[in-house]
Amino acid sequence: MLTLFIALGAIMLQMFLLIGGVIGYLIYSHLVITTSNAIIPDHPEFFDKDGNMISEELITIRFEGSYDQFEEWGDDE
Repeated sequence: MLTLFIALGAIMLQMFLLIGGVIGYLIYSHLVITTSNAIIPDHPEFFDKDGNMISEELITIRFEGSYDQFEEWGDDE
């Protein structure tokens, strides 16, 4: 009896995963098709008062290297 429950549970789990994957894929493809023509809004701080994109005044910060360096600095103190 226990083996039957385990087998049915395994089959149901696979069916739920398969059905969920198919439904998720269909919803995702529908959203891609319907939103591909829509304009994706950007952050409002990227635009000036006339609605033009500001490119020369933006400041970006990029961290290079790994975070292991910070751990080494903490050990020195």
